Amino acid sequence: MSQHTYLFRRNAVYYFRTRVPSALVQKIKKCELKFSLRTKNYGIAKMRLAYISLCLRKAFLYMVVRPKTNINLVAQIVSKFLDHLDVVEGIDRSISAISAEAKAGPYEGIETRDAEEEKLVKAIANSDFSEVDADVYEHAGFWALPDNSKMFEGIDDSEFINYFEDDTFEHFLLRNAFLRARLETIRKEKAKDIADFSYTARDPLFQDNGPENIQRVLMRDYGKLEGLFHNAFDDEDRSSEATEMSTTVKPGAHVLKVHERTDRNGACPSISEVFESWRDFGDPAETTVKDYRTQIRRFIEIFGDLPVDRITVSDVHRFRNIISQLPARQNGQQRSMGILELVKSIEGNSDIKRLSPKTVKEKALAAISSILSHAKSEALIPSNVASGLQVKKDKAQSAKVPRLPFKAEHLQAILNSGVYQRRDIPYGGKGPAAFWIPMISMFSGARRGEIAGLRVDDVREEDGVVYFFIQYHEDRRTKTISSVRKIPVHSKLREFGFLDYVARQKRLKHERLFHLLPINKIETGKPWGAWFNRYLRTKIGITDKRYSFHSYRHTFKRKLENNKLDRHVVDSLLGHSSGSVGDGYGLDEDAIGYELPVLQEALEKLEFPELDFSKIKLPKFD
Repeated sequence: MSQHTYLFRRNAVYYFRTRVPSALVQKIKKCELKFSLRTKNYGIAKMRLAYISLCLRKAFLYMVVRPKTNINLVAQIVSKFLDHLDVVEGIDRSISAISAEAKAGPYEGIETRDAEEEKLVKAIANSDFSEVDADVYEHAGFWALPDNSKMFEGIDDSEFINYFEDDTFEHFLLRNAFLRARLETIRKEKAKDIADFSYTARDPLFQDNGPENIQRVLMRDYGKLEGLFHNAFDDEDRSSEATEMSTTVKPGAHVLKVHERTDRNGACPSISEVFESWRDFGDPAETTVKDYRTQIRRFIEIFGDLPVDRITVSDVHRFRNIISQLPARQNGQQRSMGILELVKSIEGNSDIKRLSPKTVKEKALAAISSILSHAKSEALIPSNVASGLQVKKDKAQSAKVPRLPFKAEHLQAILNSGVYQRRDIPYGGKGPAAFWIPMISMFSGARRGEIAGLRVDDVREEDGVVYFFIQYHEDRRTKTISSVRKIPVHSKLREFGFLDYVARQKRLKHERLFHLLPINKIETGKPWGAWFNRYLRTKIGITDKRYSFHSYRHTFKRKLENNKLDRHVVDSLLGHSSGSVGDGYGLDEDAIGYELPVLQEALEKLEFPELDFSKIKLPKFD
């Protein structure tokens, strides 16, 4: 089991690398382990290198001979790991203090603790264990086995067996607790940085010393942690599957799948299982899946992963009331708390803004209701106990105007900006997208995501009319069925040279009209939209947040309605539906109601005589 280990630097930080024994490559899924030693100090790096090399040798052996891990063993390992972190931080502080004194400079660790704390809080929230995987390999075997050298005699590669299961719940517990131990240590060291030596652990896992308390807290939170465990691995299993899902329901997808991890002797499936069935059956938008998954996790955290036939009206009432008390924005410390702990910590604090009733209704309650509705349709439950549940009306929200159409001075300010006057395209604007996406929205009313996801072959010609075909494909989901539509290309866009740009993209064999935009399975163009709104605020000076990219759609609608266009024609251009049964009559094979010449005639009534387009410099992208 000889192994080659060495030290190297990257951006002045020392890293450690070691080769994985050949017999363990299949299990670890790596040929070598490589990770940061988190220091720029050569002396500290050498100390950690020597210690980690020893730990790794025993860890590799532990993967061969360890007994089946249980919570008791996890608690013991975590307790020793926390003690180890205290020792390491103490040594680092002493060495760095001596080094700082010699250099007459500050202790280097102080500057990075806030960033490290924020990173660990996010890692815990997302079950991202990359920060501690190396720690687990380093320490688990070292502490789990007796310090008896005879145990390692006679071991060779042929005797290796696969005991170290990365997808076990116990291993998940170990990594979760290691992350929390690192976070607790960072917080303790931050207190020491300001000479506060009375620090009390914030994580219940470490509020009492010793493995007994750790085991007790792990057992108390068993249901919550198990839910996180299943969700974490389900997310990994489905990451590649999500990109391959089609618009049609797969054969058998409507059959509720009871995962192998359950053993309830035919009992009703849990809410997490029904959620997965709902996801597979309906093929909802990824944004909806993401939002609903968050709400189902919250429900499980509060009540456990209940079978859907055991969920009561009072459970949903309590869920609504608890979610209503969550802060609208959570800081790093709050994101590391459990829901009930968080709600209790801000109880009585009226200065903290809570989630709006609209968010509670359209996300939290909608998630539970949709999942239970699917359970009802699958004959798992007789009724949906979350159906029709109300929330307190938000008077401030109902009085609020969410978006406003641009005023003429706003539009002129945009046209006078560097993008249009000097061809000054910031990196976030993604080249041609910065010029064309606002223009297309201004003269078509199309949504940001619809424009960002356009392909070259979505610009077509029919009956002598050049038009945008807003349709569903893997780069762009349409918001509703009525969103599938044809929008003529306005004469002003042709005047600016838009069709030349399309021809250029086709000549260069670009499949997408705006090829520099990163593809996002949830919504292509969302990062670009964030850039545009920042540009609007910081460069153009429109700081009122009621004005954003979406204001183009409001401007488009208002302009056409001011010209007394038929409301149905305007809705057809915007991709809105009146909800009438009659909307489904008279459609062509592409589900389009109005003929293109009619739409073009209506669209050409959109004019901006109050704006000066004469100084616009057309984009040049060679």
